[in-house]
Amino acid sequence: MYSWMSSKAARWLGPVGLLMLLAPCVLMPLGSLVITSLQTGAGWSLSAYGRVLTDPTFWQELIFTWRLALLATALVAVLGLALALALFFRPWKGMGLLLRAVELMVAFPSFLIAFALIYLYGSQGAVTLLLGHLWPQASGSPSFLYGIGGILLAEVTYYTPFMVRPMLAVLALLDQSVLEAASVLGASPWRLLRRVVIPLTRSALVAGILLSFLLLQNEFGILLVLGTLATPTVPVAIYSDALINLDLPRAAVEALVMLLASLLLYALYRWLLGRSGWDWEEPGLANAARAQLGQPPGRRSGLAWLLAILASPGMVVLFFLPVVAVVLAAFAENWAGSVLPHSYTLRWFLEMDSSDWLALEHSLLLAVGVAGLSVLQGMLAALGVVRLKGAIARFFDFLLMVPSAVPSVVVGLAVLLAYHSGPFSLAGTPWMVLLAQASLTLPFSYRTVHAALLKLPAEYREAAAGLGAPPWRVFWRITLPLLAPALRAAFAVSLAFSLGELGATLVVYPPGFTTAPLQMINAIERGFYAQAAALATLLLLLTLALLLLVAALQPERFGPFYSLLRRRLRAWPSRSTVEAPTAALPPS
Repeated sequence: MYSWMSSKAARWLGPVGLLMLLAPCVLMPLGSLVITSLQTGAGWSLSAYGRVLTDPTFWQELIFTWRLALLATALVAVLGLALALALFFRPWKGMGLLLRAVELMVAFPSFLIAFALIYLYGSQGAVTLLLGHLWPQASGSPSFLYGIGGILLAEVTYYTPFMVRPMLAVLALLDQSVLEAASVLGASPWRLLRRVVIPLTRSALVAGILLSFLLLQNEFGILLVLGTLATPTVPVAIYSDALINLDLPRAAVEALVMLLASLLLYALYRWLLGRSGWDWEEPGLANAARAQLGQPPGRRSGLAWLLAILASPGMVVLFFLPVVAVVLAAFAENWAGSVLPHSYTLRWFLEMDSSDWLALEHSLLLAVGVAGLSVLQGMLAALGVVRLKGAIARFFDFLLMVPSAVPSVVVGLAVLLAYHSGPFSLAGTPWMVLLAQASLTLPFSYRTVHAALLKLPAEYREAAAGLGAPPWRVFWRITLPLLAPALRAAFAVSLAFSLGELGATLVVYPPGFTTAPLQMINAIERGFYAQAAALATLLLLLTLALLLLVAALQPERFGPFYSLLRRRLRAWPSRSTVEAPTAALPPS
């Protein structure tokens, strides 16, 4: 039993305390969504449900959303499995750099990938012109970019890491003796994959597929850049009905339908995750998988070499070219009609006006505020949930993860409806943007801190409590320092997510307030691609700089402190051997 506080404080941070903590970011927005769906001009009614559920257009949008998500999920599953196997059985050290590139893609905004594809596969894109030079008969504007083909390419590029990371973690947890025995008995690489690896990782593979489908059906940013009238999806329809058609009851009903579908999928995903016996959201698991990438058995097998040969060019094209294209476009004098720019300049950076720099400043301040609030909420929620048991603990755990399972547009709409009027009105203020983004980042912070709490050594806290240290002192002097790596990781994830968030921000941002992603979308819609590329490059540099800064906040001077703390705690008797503890924790 995890016990760092008194029973009185524990009761306060029980179910009632968790409900109070969840109220601003989860309960009030969801309640407002339900209330709005029942409101009409004459009072309360279910007419909005009738209008939506009997409208063939809505069902066509829903079916198209699922068809597109299923197709993208199939591609992501095949490519992600191949890349995971290639990275795990890597025969050369350069694959480690590719793994870092895959992980780095998660920190980029999804719409930025779609924007990069314009420079690569547009009518005057680099790849398009290169293919035209190599095969003149195939020259011409590609028809796939602004349609299903371009959307699939962007989604596969952005969401493949969500399949690679869990598969790497599962492969690291396999019994390596089984793979060795199969190889010794003469199993071919393909037979080893089909008869050993796939069956042993089936539950995890299905869970990863469900997670990918859940994320893909909720995608909004890529559709905003590359979508057309021929590619309607429900998240785009919710945005249009809420902010363009101003039909809030209809948008609320559509959001609730997507919410219900997403929660069912997320519940199935969690069930399969429990069956597979691992949790890829746990930070230490990815590190454990990476630590075992060095000398896995069979790393020189034909399967490893074949997968590496096939996967390496694909990873370069998918994960390096989009970022390189955006950076080149920011420095290109005029990138049109040539595979590479003829000359480079700083013109687009120098021509950035005050609104661009103000947008970057807003993004920076907002990201720091969102990350700080999210880490605080996530830590308090994790401390409360970890004390609960059984069904009530699973219920709060599920409730805390709800914002991560629904489209960001739905979260933004729910926050807008909850705080646009009434006693808690935040209308016309940037605080609504902060609250919407904090709602989206809360699940990641909570999951990171919760996983770390479950792995904290209980003997340190028990020894301190047995020696008479009050609960607040145990928390401040032992629990909090040991949680520092998890808190730092949660802060970094929330920071990167906030810097690139678009869907919820686009719904709730007030007039006169803009962020870097909003400024880029406005520039793209007006055709100012070079200016958008310059701003995107600065945003990427800002994101990387902040992530490096957060990662560097672990000075070596804390090492001796932790070593001294561990030595002192090991010398203390446990609670069971202390009858009348009177000593407090010694000063540091």
